[in-house]
Amino acid sequence: MKPSRTKKPIQFFAATLPWKQLPDYPDIGSWKVNADNSPAVISCADTGDDVSNCGILIHEIVESVLCWVHGVKEEDVSSFDQQWFKEQKEGKHHEDDEPGYSTEAPYHLWHLVAERVERCFIENAGMMWSHHVSNCEGVYKDA
Repeated sequence: MKPSRTKKPIQFFAATLPWKQLPDYPDIGSWKVNADNSPAVISCADTGDDVSNCGILIHEIVESVLCWVHGVKEEDVSSFDQQWFKEQKEGKHHEDDEPGYSTEAPYHLWHLVAERVERCFIENAGMMWSHHVSNCEGVYKDA
C-alpha cells in the first residue's frame, strides 16, 4: 500500500541532537511527521560515535517511512511509547527493554525491520553490534 503523493515528493530533516533535546520521551531516537503522516523530522541522541548515530538515524528513517506506508500514525506510536515508558518507571518493564519490542506496539513489526537494517548498517560499517549497543547505553548513563 503506497500513500498517495501530495504536492511534492517526500522530504524530511534528520539530525543528531543532545539527548535532552529529543522531543516527547526518553528514547534514543525520535520522529515527527507532516500533516499527511509522512516523516518530517528524524532525530537521534548523540552517542559520541558517528557510526552509531547514523545507525540510529537509519533505524528511525526506516521505521517512520514504513509506519507512514502502512498507515501507522505517529500520534499512536508516541502515545504507546509514552505509556510504555511510564510503566517502565513503575517497574512493569525491564530497563533494557524497548517499547518497539512489545507485540502491543502499533509499530512493532516496523521496529523489528528497522532494527535489522540498523544491524546490517552497523556491521557493514565495521562496528560490532555490542559496541553499538554500548554506545547507545552510554547516552543514558551520561544524562
